Amino acid sequence: MKRLSVVLLTLLFAGAVSLGERYADAELGFTMRGPAGWQIRPQPAEQVSVVFLGPTHDGFTSNLNVVVIGEIIETTVQGLGRVARDLDQRMEKMEGIRDYLIVRSGITPVGGVRAIYIESAFEREVSGEVQRFKQLQTLIPGPGGHSIITYTARSEIFESAVADAQAAMNSFTAPLESPGGGPPGWRGVFLALGAAALGGLTLAWWSRRRREGET
Repeated sequence: MKRLSVVLLTLLFAGAVSLGERYADAELGFTMRGPAGWQIRPQPAEQVSVVFLGPTHDGFTSNLNVVVIGEIIETTVQGLGRVARDLDQRMEKMEGIRDYLIVRSGITPVGGVRAIYIESAFEREVSGEVQRFKQLQTLIPGPGGHSIITYTARSEIFESAVADAQAAMNSFTAPLESPGGGPPGWRGVFLALGAAALGGLTLAWWSRRRREGET
């Protein structure tokens, strides 16, 4: 697997990033600081704990969201391989998403623990216009499960906030207790993608597709 060109922790030198206030989830017990100036929206959709909303570009709002899953993951090379293969296969079959590509993936320290990261790119056609997106996800193990933090932006401006998004991920503290029974892990990944829809890929569309997939 290729390593991320800039490992997350190396971005935390003075002046490199700007973070806002720390958000604490009263129910699940995790905390995280979002990029400075980004709006905080707790529980914007089912199973999505919080989303941080950034700048809007061509109708899409860059965002960073957190989903906590009651499923143990292995932050090993083998575990990374399984996550990457499954995600790639499922995203290729997802209606409305095309040309999904994992650009980089690996294992790196995030918030003081070993975590899986996946950087990807994909397209979606809306009213005849092809929209291009990039996404960075980290899967962070915790008590009795794991957390998925997802940064999504239009490809043209992804790099402008990726350092702040990575620093926000590094500020994450895992839930204090197990989240207990929750949705399967990969439903959590797709919920994270659905939360990214707040800027353009609508949550209503995502929720409808998720319900159809359960029937």
